[in-house]
Amino acid sequence: MGWDDEDMSSNQRDEEYSLSYFLGDKIGEGSFGCVYRGFNKYNGEEVAIKELKLMEECASTWEEFLDTNEVKALQRLSHPNIITLEEIAKRDDKLYMVFELMDRSLHKLITDRATVLKESEIRLYCFQILKGLDYMHTCGYIHRDLKPDNILVSSCEQIIKIADLGTIHECLYHDSKPVDCPYTEHIGTRMYRAPEVLLQSNIIGNPDKYSWPVGLQLAEALDKKLPLYSRVPLGELMPSASEDAIDLMNKLLSWDPDTRPTAAEALRHPFFKFCNQTATPSLELSLAKNFVQLNLELAV
Repeated sequence: MGWDDEDMSSNQRDEEYSLSYFLGDKIGEGSFGCVYRGFNKYNGEEVAIKELKLMEECASTWEEFLDTNEVKALQRLSHPNIITLEEIAKRDDKLYMVFELMDRSLHKLITDRATVLKESEIRLYCFQILKGLDYMHTCGYIHRDLKPDNILVSSCEQIIKIADLGTIHECLYHDSKPVDCPYTEHIGTRMYRAPEVLLQSNIIGNPDKYSWPVGLQLAEALDKKLPLYSRVPLGELMPSASEDAIDLMNKLLSWDPDTRPTAAEALRHPFFKFCNQTATPSLELSLAKNFVQLNLELAV
């Protein structure tokens, strides 16, 4: 059933998105814009609509916006564990990005005191994060700000999606191997940065070394807090965690980036022995996808 004007609640915006979507309640806010719940006018489908303003910090023109790392990466990447960009559009000085709608972030799931996550659930979440990360790295991208706030969850299906690719970076390659590139100081949430990043090393540009934040999120999900550089062994901090979970965390949280497993290597760890090791989707560019760029026309 379609959404008519009468169907919209009083606290929802009365603007019409691309003659197909209404902008509903605000469900999130960031440095450069807001995220709204959106509704397809004709079939009631719910989506998430990110509203941005044209500005120098983000993009000052429509052409610059289309050329941002985030838009180009989202157009290229197609994986079950990476958020899907449905449409992009522009109206006046505002930009709109339409995404599939997820229930909540992994951060909210972890910090919900009424929710006690079983290790089997955490294993499934971590497995999916690594699957999405492995695919992203294989495509030559590094997220640079992977944290529970940027991991979205569909509770009913226990599906994980890596989101918020605003800091994503395309890596350079030489002889089919990723080349280290300089680290940008202001990129990435500080508490999820690896030791070499905090020490301002210049090797963070290599995706093969970007597995530290996954280890932190695994520990945070198991213990509901971050084990930030604790001298206490993880096995003592989390006595209820399995030996395989402790071993994987110790490997992912190695201070030496060269000894950390890559996402692909971590997926082969015994911790995931009962997970379904399905093949990673092919690296087809989204030229094969039905990606639509629309000029936004709002009804007055």
